[in-house]
Amino acid sequence: MQKHLILWLGGYYKASYATCYALCTTSWHWAEVSLTSTSPTHPRFFPASALVNQQLFAWGGRYYSGGDDKYFDDLLELDLSTMARTYQLRAHVRHVPTSGTAPEAKFAATLTNVHDARLILFGGAQWKIGGACNPDSSLHVLDLHSRVWTHHLLARVPRPRLQHQARLIGRGELLLVLGGYDGRNKEYLGCRDWAVLNLRSLEWVRGALYDPGQDVGMEPVRADDLREECAEWHPEGWLCGMLPCPRAGMAVTMRHGDTEATVFGGAQYVANRWYRDVFELKFGGELPADPEYMQLSSEEGASDADEFATESDHDEP
Repeated sequence: MQKHLILWLGGYYKASYATCYALCTTSWHWAEVSLTSTSPTHPRFFPASALVNQQLFAWGGRYYSGGDDKYFDDLLELDLSTMARTYQLRAHVRHVPTSGTAPEAKFAATLTNVHDARLILFGGAQWKIGGACNPDSSLHVLDLHSRVWTHHLLARVPRPRLQHQARLIGRGELLLVLGGYDGRNKEYLGCRDWAVLNLRSLEWVRGALYDPGQDVGMEPVRADDLREECAEWHPEGWLCGMLPCPRAGMAVTMRHGDTEATVFGGAQYVANRWYRDVFELKFGGELPADPEYMQLSSEEGASDADEFATESDHDEP
């Protein structure tokens, strides 16, 4: 949104919100956005979101408070056109009706806008009674014109995950998925589990190492076994350079179109390790006729980690 950064929905355990705030990028002043809607919006955290022109879409999410645990499978639209036209902090929320093979209710997935024509939903999870978590690697596509969901079933898929990031690269022909958390064995995912989706064929061309539903066969990871290193050095391969260590919840911002990205922070929540390092990713070379080719190099910025001993009521990411 021009001149404003929008914060809508969100929160975490015991404190979820349905409010909206705008940060002016000239004055750096926060202000609440006045919302109207045709029906109430339930508070939630970790929805998947994507901006399409002057509409901000949010799908799914979770609400947890006092034992009341809800997951959502609805699609919300925040219409920011009034703000763009009048600069008044007003917006309208509506529930978007959809059809087709819709995703199941979950949280911490990613939603990506592909050329204002499709939304790509990947990953996410629900927590089960007893602390079990079964993230998925499902790929759902929403046609923005017809509002129809399609579930793409593939023979090979990346590692299931939640709390990851996904960004368009390669002039919008590829989707890069990085980081995340596999709650089946409390494992944070590093660069060996980064993945690339060809958006023309909707086939995974990097990182599709598993059959759908395959158990990776690893023992549960203890908190004291989690890695303290902030970065990993990879001298060669399609991923090379100084790359972020396994983590979830990092922030990723694209620069210069989709040729460079900045990765900031993230955490290994189970071990109470929180990172404040910065990595610059460069997507090198011209995209050839076959978009299956991609080389990514990385330069590390500040690489020290903050480790905070915090109290948590949840053995969850």
